[in-house]
Amino acid sequence: MMKIMKKIRHAYQEFLALPRKNKLGVGLLLSVVFVFAFFVTVFYWRIKTPSPKLPQAVPLVKKQPVPASLSLVPQSQTIRAGESFLVTINFKTGDYKADTVDAVLVFNPEVLAVEKISEGMFFADYPITKIGEGKVILTGTIGAEEKQPGGAKGEGALASISFRALTTGVADVNFDKTASLVAVQGENVLGETKGAVFEIY
Repeated sequence: MMKIMKKIRHAYQEFLALPRKNKLGVGLLLSVVFVFAFFVTVFYWRIKTPSPKLPQAVPLVKKQPVPASLSLVPQSQTIRAGESFLVTINFKTGDYKADTVDAVLVFNPEVLAVEKISEGMFFADYPITKIGEGKVILTGTIGAEEKQPGGAKGEGALASISFRALTTGVADVNFDKTASLVAVQGENVLGETKGAVFEIY
Protein backbone atom coordinates (compact mmCIF):
# COMPACT_ATOMS: atom_id res chain seq x y z
CA MET A 1 0.00 0.00 0.00
CA MET A 2 2.85 2.38 0.87
CA LYS A 3 4.51 1.68 -2.47
CA ILE A 4 1.32 2.54 -4.31
CA MET A 5 0.99 5.80 -2.39
CA LYS A 6 4.62 6.70 -3.18
CA LYS A 7 4.03 6.02 -6.90
CA ILE A 8 0.92 8.21 -6.87
CA ARG A 9 2.78 11.01 -5.06
CA HIS A 10 5.69 10.69 -7.49
CA ALA A 11 3.35 10.84 -10.51
CA TYR A 12 1.61 13.89 -9.05
CA GLN A 13 4.95 15.67 -8.55
CA GLU A 14 5.94 14.87 -12.13
CA PHE A 15 2.60 16.28 -13.28
CA LEU A 16 3.24 19.51 -11.36
CA ALA A 17 6.65 19.76 -12.95
CA LEU A 18 5.22 19.70 -16.46
CA PRO A 19 4.88 22.91 -18.45
CA ARG A 20 1.48 24.63 -18.36
CA LYS A 21 0.65 23.58 -21.90
CA ASN A 22 1.32 19.90 -21.13
CA LYS A 23 -0.75 20.12 -17.93
CA LEU A 24 -3.76 21.34 -19.92
CA GLY A 25 -3.40 18.47 -22.41
CA VAL A 26 -3.19 15.85 -19.67
CA GLY A 27 -6.18 17.39 -17.86
CA LEU A 28 -8.22 17.38 -21.06
CA LEU A 29 -7.27 13.75 -21.72
CA LEU A 30 -8.28 12.73 -18.19
CA SER A 31 -11.60 14.58 -18.57
CA VAL A 32 -12.36 12.74 -21.82
CA VAL A 33 -11.46 9.40 -20.21
CA PHE A 34 -13.69 10.19 -17.19
CA VAL A 35 -16.68 11.18 -19.33
CA PHE A 36 -16.26 8.11 -21.54
CA ALA A 37 -16.04 5.83 -18.51
CA PHE A 38 -19.18 7.46 -17.01
CA PHE A 39 -21.30 6.88 -20.13
CA VAL A 40 -19.99 3.31 -20.52
CA THR A 41 -20.99 2.58 -16.91
CA VAL A 42 -24.47 4.06 -17.33
CA PHE A 43 -25.03 2.13 -20.57
CA TYR A 44 -23.85 -1.12 -18.92
CA TRP A 45 -26.23 -0.75 -15.98
CA ARG A 46 -29.15 0.10 -18.24
CA ILE A 47 -28.55 -3.16 -20.13
CA LYS A 48 -28.13 -5.24 -16.98
CA THR A 49 -31.05 -3.72 -15.07
CA PRO A 50 -34.44 -5.10 -16.25
CA SER A 51 -36.88 -2.39 -17.21
CA PRO A 52 -40.02 -2.25 -15.05
CA LYS A 53 -42.96 -4.03 -16.60
CA LEU A 54 -45.84 -1.76 -17.40
CA PRO A 55 -49.21 -3.01 -16.19
CA GLN A 56 -50.98 -4.77 -19.01
CA ALA A 57 -54.46 -3.64 -19.89
CA VAL A 58 -57.08 -6.18 -18.89
CA PRO A 59 -59.28 -6.96 -21.88
CA LEU A 60 -62.90 -6.12 -21.30
CA VAL A 61 -65.08 -9.23 -21.34
CA LYS A 62 -68.49 -8.46 -22.67
CA LYS A 63 -71.15 -9.99 -20.48
CA GLN A 64 -73.47 -12.25 -22.37
CA PRO A 65 -77.18 -11.55 -21.73
CA VAL A 66 -79.11 -14.18 -19.79
CA PRO A 67 -81.40 -16.04 -22.22
CA ALA A 68 -85.09 -16.71 -21.68
CA SER A 69 -86.23 -20.07 -20.29
CA LEU A 70 -89.31 -22.27 -20.09
CA SER A 71 -89.95 -24.85 -17.38
CA LEU A 72 -92.76 -27.01 -16.02
CA VAL A 73 -93.94 -26.87 -12.39
CA PRO A 74 -93.91 -29.37 -10.74
CA GLN A 75 -91.09 -31.21 -12.46
CA SER A 76 -92.02 -34.52 -10.86
CA GLN A 77 -95.10 -35.95 -9.17
CA THR A 78 -96.79 -39.26 -8.36
CA ILE A 79 -100.42 -39.56 -9.48
CA ARG A 80 -103.06 -42.26 -9.26
CA ALA A 81 -104.43 -43.54 -12.58
CA GLY A 82 -107.69 -41.80 -13.43
CA GLU A 83 -106.85 -38.65 -11.47
CA SER A 84 -106.38 -35.15 -12.86
CA PHE A 85 -103.44 -32.91 -12.02
CA LEU A 86 -102.29 -29.40 -12.88
CA VAL A 87 -99.00 -28.43 -14.58
CA THR A 88 -97.86 -24.79 -14.91
CA ILE A 89 -95.63 -23.47 -17.68
CA ASN A 90 -93.23 -21.06 -15.97
CA PHE A 91 -91.58 -18.41 -18.14
CA LYS A 92 -88.48 -16.28 -17.48
CA THR A 93 -87.50 -13.54 -19.93
CA GLY A 94 -83.89 -13.37 -18.70
CA ASP A 95 -82.27 -10.07 -19.73
CA TYR A 96 -84.74 -9.52 -22.54
CA LYS A 97 -88.16 -8.00 -23.12
CA ALA A 98 -90.13 -10.64 -24.96
CA ASP A 99 -92.58 -9.93 -27.78
CA THR A 100 -93.95 -13.43 -28.34
CA VAL A 101 -93.60 -16.93 -26.87
CA ASP A 102 -94.45 -20.20 -28.59
CA ALA A 103 -94.50 -23.08 -26.10
CA VAL A 104 -95.02 -26.54 -27.58
CA LEU A 105 -95.35 -29.51 -25.19
CA VAL A 106 -95.16 -33.16 -26.26
CA PHE A 107 -96.24 -36.25 -24.27
CA ASN A 108 -97.47 -39.81 -24.70
CA PRO A 109 -101.22 -39.65 -25.50
CA GLU A 110 -101.66 -43.26 -24.37
CA VAL A 111 -100.69 -42.29 -20.83
CA LEU A 112 -101.88 -38.67 -20.52
CA ALA A 113 -104.75 -36.59 -21.83
CA VAL A 114 -105.21 -32.81 -21.73
CA GLU A 115 -108.48 -31.66 -20.20
CA LYS A 116 -108.07 -27.88 -20.20
CA ILE A 117 -105.63 -25.03 -20.83
CA SER A 118 -105.89 -21.94 -18.61
CA GLU A 119 -104.10 -18.86 -19.90
CA GLY A 120 -101.75 -17.06 -17.52
CA MET A 121 -101.45 -13.35 -16.82
CA PHE A 122 -97.94 -12.88 -18.19
CA PHE A 123 -98.94 -11.76 -21.69
CA ALA A 124 -101.74 -9.48 -22.79
CA ASP A 125 -102.95 -11.80 -25.57
CA TYR A 126 -102.99 -15.57 -26.14
CA PRO A 127 -104.00 -15.98 -29.79
CA ILE A 128 -103.27 -19.75 -29.89
CA THR A 129 -104.19 -22.42 -27.32
CA LYS A 130 -104.38 -25.72 -29.15
CA ILE A 131 -104.62 -29.32 -27.97
CA GLY A 132 -103.43 -31.99 -30.40
CA GLU A 133 -102.65 -35.71 -30.28
CA GLY A 134 -99.89 -35.85 -27.69
CA LYS A 135 -99.19 -32.15 -28.10
CA VAL A 136 -100.09 -28.76 -26.59
CA ILE A 137 -99.43 -25.56 -28.55
CA LEU A 138 -99.60 -22.23 -26.78
CA THR A 139 -98.73 -18.73 -28.05
CA GLY A 140 -98.56 -15.64 -25.87
CA THR A 141 -97.89 -12.15 -27.19
CA ILE A 142 -97.76 -8.56 -25.99
CA GLY A 143 -100.49 -7.71 -28.48
CA ALA A 144 -101.00 -4.06 -29.32
CA GLU A 145 -98.20 -1.70 -28.30
CA GLU A 146 -100.26 0.10 -25.67
CA LYS A 147 -100.95 -3.15 -23.77
CA GLN A 148 -97.33 -4.06 -22.95
CA PRO A 149 -95.10 -1.30 -24.41
CA GLY A 150 -91.53 -2.38 -25.10
CA GLY A 151 -92.24 -6.04 -24.42
CA ALA A 152 -92.86 -8.27 -21.39
CA LYS A 153 -90.09 -8.77 -18.84
CA GLY A 154 -89.73 -10.82 -15.68
CA GLU A 155 -90.99 -14.23 -14.54
CA GLY A 156 -94.46 -15.69 -14.32
CA ALA A 157 -96.97 -18.32 -15.33
CA LEU A 158 -97.43 -18.57 -19.07
CA ALA A 159 -100.36 -20.97 -18.68
CA SER A 160 -101.67 -23.89 -16.61
CA ILE A 161 -102.62 -27.24 -18.14
CA SER A 162 -104.94 -29.78 -16.58
CA PHE A 163 -103.84 -33.35 -17.40
CA ARG A 164 -105.60 -36.63 -16.66
CA ALA A 165 -103.63 -39.82 -16.01
CA LEU A 166 -105.03 -42.55 -18.25
CA THR A 167 -103.05 -45.59 -17.12
CA THR A 168 -100.15 -46.67 -14.93
CA GLY A 169 -96.59 -46.00 -16.03
CA VAL A 170 -94.14 -43.13 -16.37
CA ALA A 171 -95.22 -40.07 -18.35
CA ASP A 172 -92.69 -37.53 -19.69
CA VAL A 173 -93.88 -34.06 -20.64
CA ASN A 174 -91.25 -32.06 -22.49
CA PHE A 175 -90.87 -28.92 -24.58
CA ASP A 176 -90.38 -29.41 -28.29
CA LYS A 177 -87.23 -27.31 -28.56
CA THR A 178 -87.40 -27.16 -32.36
CA ALA A 179 -90.91 -25.65 -32.27
CA SER A 180 -90.75 -23.56 -29.07
CA LEU A 181 -89.29 -20.06 -29.16
CA VAL A 182 -89.10 -16.70 -27.42
CA ALA A 183 -89.12 -13.85 -29.92
CA VAL A 184 -87.42 -10.51 -29.26
CA GLN A 185 -87.57 -8.24 -32.29
CA GLY A 186 -87.51 -11.24 -34.58
CA GLU A 187 -84.69 -13.07 -32.75
CA ASN A 188 -85.18 -16.35 -30.85
CA VAL A 189 -83.61 -15.92 -27.38
CA LEU A 190 -84.92 -19.14 -25.81
CA GLY A 191 -82.22 -20.91 -23.83
CA GLU A 192 -82.93 -23.66 -21.31
CA THR A 193 -86.14 -25.69 -21.18
CA LYS A 194 -87.10 -28.07 -18.37
CA GLY A 195 -89.78 -30.70 -18.75
CA ALA A 196 -91.37 -32.96 -16.13
CA VAL A 197 -91.72 -36.66 -15.26
CA PHE A 198 -94.89 -38.08 -13.69
CA GLU A 199 -95.21 -41.52 -12.17
CA ILE A 200 -98.69 -42.97 -12.46
CA TYR A 201 -99.71 -45.92 -10.27
